[in-house]
Formats: sequence, structure tokens, C-alpha cells
Amino acid sequence: MTTDGLDALWATLGEAVTTPAPRQRSARARLDALSASVAQQLSLLDENRVVTSWVPVTDIAWGSYVSVTGVGADWKPLTVTGYLVHDHPWRGGIGGAGADLVALYVADRPDTDMFNAVIVYAEPATTVTVLEPPPGMPPGTPAPFTRMPIEEQVTVAGHLLGLPVTVIPAEPNPIYQVADHPPTALSRIAEYLLDGGFARSLGRAHPVPHPNRTRRPS
Repeated sequence: MTTDGLDALWATLGEAVTTPAPRQRSARARLDALSASVAQQLSLLDENRVVTSWVPVTDIAWGSYVSVTGVGADWKPLTVTGYLVHDHPWRGGIGGAGADLVALYVADRPDTDMFNAVIVYAEPATTVTVLEPPPGMPPGTPAPFTRMPIEEQVTVAGHLLGLPVTVIPAEPNPIYQVADHPPTALSRIAEYLLDGGFARSLGRAHPVPHPNRTRRPS
């Protein structure tokens, strides 16, 4: 389909969408986001950008170099390209009156603080396009570009640090024990074994062991 054909399609679909009521505004936002997503894909093809993968927004690892389409805080379609430095669920949509979204923080450097990144809000079913960074830019997170579950991160980190982790079945959630420490919750063992603790490890593709944790001499 040509670009003119796409424009005609959006115009035809748009005639059925009005904006006064909140739900109708949401429909308009969805239509605009779809239009922007198609335009984004055409743009990437036109630029001969190297697309390396497509990953669900809920699985993409921090540090990946991505292009993602969603909406900004003003509900207008927004496409951003750069390094994903953070993300988290956004309950109630923008303004608290819509469906749940995912807030993604994208920056031009992988070490950028999330508070200095551009925020784009995307639906949980959105697929993120993973690209090769431009020449001269830092490499992004390597394939498969997906985050490692925190349960696996603490186990691997414990192994790397020489502090094996024991998982003890329990209800409603397993508990974890390392070395001579008492059994505790996953979040606490993550704070002990992972650099940055639980919250800063959620989107990592691999664990970063805590620099101050090593096996105690016997």
C-alpha cells in the first residue's frame, strides 16, 4: 500500500471517531497510535535502519536500543528512538481514566538517569522494535534483548559471588536463603545480592552482583 493509500485509510477510519466523550477520545488516540506505528515502520524501511528484533514491551530489557510508538502525556502519538533506561506499569492510563499502560523511559545514552529521559506510554500488547545503535554510539543490550526474571538473577548472582542461594518452597511465595543469613523474601535477597537492589534490577537482561558481597572466609 502506498503512503497516499495509508492516508486515505486513516481519513476513512477517522470519520467514525469523534472526541467529546473520554471513551471516544481513547478510540481516537488508539487510531492515531496505529497510524504512527505504521508510519514508523515505513520510516525505518526508508532509512534502511537495521532492525534486529521485535520484543513485547513487557519483556524488553533495559539498555536495549529501541524504537517504540505510543502516546505522550498529552495523548498525542509519539515515537521515540534510543536506549530504554527504565519502565514501569502506569495504572489507569493517562489521567487515570483509561486502560493500564506501560511507561517507557528512552534516552540517547544507556547510562542516562530515568528522570532525564523521554517518556512514552504504550499499551501492554505493544511490540518494541530493537535496532542497531548508530555508528559511534554505545552498544545496546545484546540478544535476545529480554529481561531475566528476578528469581533467576538472584540465583546467578549468588553463584557468581560464591554465595549459593537456597529456594525454600512456601505459601504464598517461596522464600530464599543465602549463606548463614535467615530465610527471607525475594525482594530482600535481591537487595543483598544485586547491585542496585530489587527495583533497579527488574529490567536487566543479566544480573549485576553487588560489589560488596563475597563469601565469608571459613
